[in-house]
Amino acid sequence: ADAPRILSCKFSNKGVSLNVTFSEPTDRAQLNGQTQCDVLFSAETNMFGQGCTLSWVSDQSLTLMLPNDALILPGDELSLVPGKVRNWRRNSLYSQGSFVVQGPDTVPTVVSRLVAPTSVSACDGVTIDASSSSGSAGRPMQYSFFILRNVVNAAEIQSQLHLAENGIATIPSSMIQDGVSYTFGVRVNNFLGGESTSQAIVSKVSSQVPSLVIEVPPESTLPSSSDRYLQARMVQSACSATALPVTTQWSIKQQPAGNELDLSTLDTVSQLRLYLPGNFLPADKSFVVNINAVGQNDASIVASASLSIQTVAENLSVRIDGGDMTVSSSADVLISAFVSGQVSNSDLTYTWSCSPQPCLQGNTLSSAGSTLLIPKGDISKGTYSIVVTVRDSVYGRQGVQETFLTFVVGDVPLAMIAPITVPKVNSRHRLRLSGDLSSDPLDRPLSYEWSQLAGDDLFSRDADGTLSKIMSPIDTAFLVIDRNVLVPGMEYTLRLRVSNGDSSGVAQVSFIVNEP
Repeated sequence: ADAPRILSCKFSNKGVSLNVTFSEPTDRAQLNGQTQCDVLFSAETNMFGQGCTLSWVSDQSLTLMLPNDALILPGDELSLVPGKVRNWRRNSLYSQGSFVVQGPDTVPTVVSRLVAPTSVSACDGVTIDASSSSGSAGRPMQYSFFILRNVVNAAEIQSQLHLAENGIATIPSSMIQDGVSYTFGVRVNNFLGGESTSQAIVSKVSSQVPSLVIEVPPESTLPSSSDRYLQARMVQSACSATALPVTTQWSIKQQPAGNELDLSTLDTVSQLRLYLPGNFLPADKSFVVNINAVGQNDASIVASASLSIQTVAENLSVRIDGGDMTVSSSADVLISAFVSGQVSNSDLTYTWSCSPQPCLQGNTLSSAGSTLLIPKGDISKGTYSIVVTVRDSVYGRQGVQETFLTFVVGDVPLAMIAPITVPKVNSRHRLRLSGDLSSDPLDRPLSYEWSQLAGDDLFSRDADGTLSKIMSPIDTAFLVIDRNVLVPGMEYTLRLRVSNGDSSGVAQVSFIVNEP
């Protein structure tokens, strides 16, 4: 028989992986779980980066998870390693040949953000910072700074801007002329062609004013139901031997009408930090946040900074306890849904569904709000999709989560992973996954084994055999991933296998890492 052909190799819309589809079901190269990309594919040197892994999604498709140092781009050519992949009957020729990598259906959106003071004093230089821009698609961004205003020494300043590193450019005081306003800009690109520009105007004044900026939040839009801290940063002028005594005043105006919000009920954690409780800002509106530094002696405004923000109605983040699981058809199964992003007066309703139909005898689900009970014997052997839809009638939000339950015959242990209760995890924090809710119907002792199905390789070992990214043994009920290990923008899938010595059950959990 003819060999299976590769129909497409395409970047995912998030840019962190390649999705490969074959023309027919294959034997998966007789590979199980996760393996290195170069086992099946070859490319020019270093194109895969360090730690590229692949895993089969089905007999006909697989996913390559690309690390952030990968060099593969749309239009590049990859080749299959000969003698690896055949059809699922294993009676065909081996697949071979090269193919072109396609771009994603939708390029990740880049949102450029340029932070700079509105004014600097005679002794101070200017620092403009675009490092809070988002939409990197899992790889380093490219930043191009430029000056728009036609000033006398524009060419000199442009040369200085070319020296920017990591999205931050600094212009020394000697290049900035007194009484002149400068318009700086930045063009930010991701490796898939997404692009965005932003600008900032900076003036040099003769007085000894501090430099004041508001730090840009990591999101391009702020969920209105979430608590939020706004942080300003003030640096005293280098001209002054002593700090200029100032107080700060915050204000927020809704756009375009310019109506000012009453901040008298808010707590300012410090003069430079403002706390916005959830639902203080209405959803789907635009605002300008301003902070003024006011001199304590004459009450004049000596420095100011502003930030434009857009709020959105945040959908509920729903997680199902345990994730995808293998369970016994001869035991009751109780699963629960957990919701984050809600507020105290939310009115939540839960709707459960099951497919393919009829998946339950009598075609009914026994649910009590956030929990679903499937009595033993009510479901036949096989794999089923369980979906919960949660609606908030007060704020008009909803969230949907799906999990897959595989019912088998026999007293298999129930593997469960406690749900991750945030939409995206923070790579700067340690992540702790818990499987201690797993159980055995006959109370037999359990053993545990963690593994990985998708994402940048977390289980790589050092030369001495130790796990460098995992802070706990992989054969216990808990798995702790070290901080600064998870790749921003990447999606990971981890699996827990629980065994009682005779049979085993599995559960898996997927999560996305928040971009910086």
